Formats: sequence, structure tokens, C-alpha cells
Amino acid sequence: MENNTFGTNALLSAGFHSGDILTPAQAARVLSVRISTLANWRCAKRYDLHYLKVGSRIYYPADALIAFLDRQTRGKTHKIYRAFSSIDFIH
Repeated sequence: MENNTFGTNALLSAGFHSGDILTPAQAARVLSVRISTLANWRCAKRYDLHYLKVGSRIYYPADALIAFLDRQTRGKTHKIYRAFSSIDFIH
């Protein structure tokens, strides 16, 4: 993945790196959505957000989150990233 994309910067801002495997709670923090929102997206197949299912557990590859965020980005990303990077992520 490119190092300077919106998705990569969002992931790094949340304290994760390309290649990591995230839980739904961690993925929700990166995407700034609720865990229940991710569950709804999976159930309704609303977005093309790739995830892994191991038994009953769900995981999100960091690279899938990067790709998802990059596909959602429109317009001038440097302005969006500045606004997004000021968000205080809940740990």
C-alpha cells in the first residue's frame, strides 16, 4: 500500500500499521464508527469492507481498512486528513 494515502494516515493515527489484524473494536476506532455499525455493514453487505471470520470471531485486516478508506475518499485528501487527524481516538 502507498504510505501517504488517507487510509494509511488514518490507520497510523489510530496506532496501527499495515499488516496488522484488528478486532471489530479496533476497526471501529479507525473508521470512527460504532462496533454495531460494522456488524450492520457486514450483515447488510452494505460496503465492500473485507473481513476475516474465524469460527465466530471477526477480524479486519489493516490493509482492507486502508483500501476501504481510500475508496471512500473524494476531493482533496490533505484537507480531509488534517481534519481527521485532529480527532482524539478513544483507546
